[in-house]
Amino acid sequence: MLAHRYVRFVLALFIRISLLQTKKFMIPTITFYAFKNRRNKRGEITIYFRFTSDRKSSYKSTNISVPYNLWDQSKQKVKSSYKLSNATNMLLERKISEIREELMLLAVRTKHISSKQARNLSFSKTNLSFFEMVDKYLESFLKDDKIGTHDKYKSIFCKFEEFLGGRGATFYDIDAKCLTDFQSYLKSKFNNKLNTVHTNMKSIKRIFNLAIEKGIINLNDDPFKSLKIKQEKTVREFLSIEEVTAIASLKLTPDSFQEKCRDMFLWTILCGGLRVSDVLSLRKSNIDGRIMTLVIQKTKTPHRIKLPDQGFLILKKYIDKIKGDDGYVFGMLDESASNASAYRVDQLISSATAKYNLALKSIAKNAGISKIICSHQARISFVTIAAQNGIPLTTIQGIVKHSKMEMTAHYSKFTDTQGELALMELEKKIII
Repeated sequence: MLAHRYVRFVLALFIRISLLQTKKFMIPTITFYAFKNRRNKRGEITIYFRFTSDRKSSYKSTNISVPYNLWDQSKQKVKSSYKLSNATNMLLERKISEIREELMLLAVRTKHISSKQARNLSFSKTNLSFFEMVDKYLESFLKDDKIGTHDKYKSIFCKFEEFLGGRGATFYDIDAKCLTDFQSYLKSKFNNKLNTVHTNMKSIKRIFNLAIEKGIINLNDDPFKSLKIKQEKTVREFLSIEEVTAIASLKLTPDSFQEKCRDMFLWTILCGGLRVSDVLSLRKSNIDGRIMTLVIQKTKTPHRIKLPDQGFLILKKYIDKIKGDDGYVFGMLDESASNASAYRVDQLISSATAKYNLALKSIAKNAGISKIICSHQARISFVTIAAQNGIPLTTIQGIVKHSKMEMTAHYSKFTDTQGELALMELEKKIII
């Protein structure tokens, strides 16, 4: 036992001397402190660890209390007149030695530790685990019933775990070189394109941002500071009015699955570009006359809109087929989904969407459209056609429930259309 303690002491002393000699590492000063004005009913005060760095202090209770007049702040110990002074002082010294040793070992990896970070790391030893933070991040999506988002990010972090060879990495094990190698790994192993790699890296960066927010690491320890994540601009395909008209003009077998998918696609464009999950989940009870009211699944925001004539006629065609007081309008989901778990509903929506997209490819081919279309093209096409026909972007943003205007502008190709109109107007005013 004594030999073990001696080895720990020598190791800690060696590290401290090394750090002081290099003068490159900074760890907080750790002392004891007692607030003499904070006494309990027995007249005792609690002794705290005080972590001080850059003239800022953080405190953490030792859970040890002594009579307020028997604590010697200058000597950092309990006065000898206290009957348990020897045992209390030995316990305090052991605790503070262990914390100092732990922080000095950590200082080998990072050049600076703030007082807040020292406090957090000393009392939550698993804080440095990257994947522990990942698990909490993923859990937050499950709590909000965002199953699709959870699965998307989980697949990303599974790839990172595979690359690292396990879940043992701390935040200090993941440096700029590690992240650069991971980008190469994504391209070679999974054949990921530049924007897919960008999405993966943004997810990892989010975990580092959370660690910084919680004081687990410092801003200076963020490897993304020296890493530029490249991204290329893409133009999402959308359908023109002529192409939408070609789809609407198709002669399809009445009451067939393809007709239903075509009607869903047209209805989505006509009635505001809802996401496919909301279209599939639309129920008869969401419709009151011409008014549609629902809660957007992705953002949990309320949505209310008056349906235009053609959109209402498409909807009425399917509402009239529902037997009973309620049901899914387009009938792509089994009625059991209304009482299923969020995870099960997500599975059913994913399955229905896959069948829907397969039918849309066939519909586009029959309409003479060379573009490969899917359910999301209805949303993009609505935004684009609306913007190109003079509907203000702020209005469109409100309809499609984009959180940021940049997303609406990106989908709408707003700058291209407005630029052309501006040049045409300018030409009229210039006399050559």
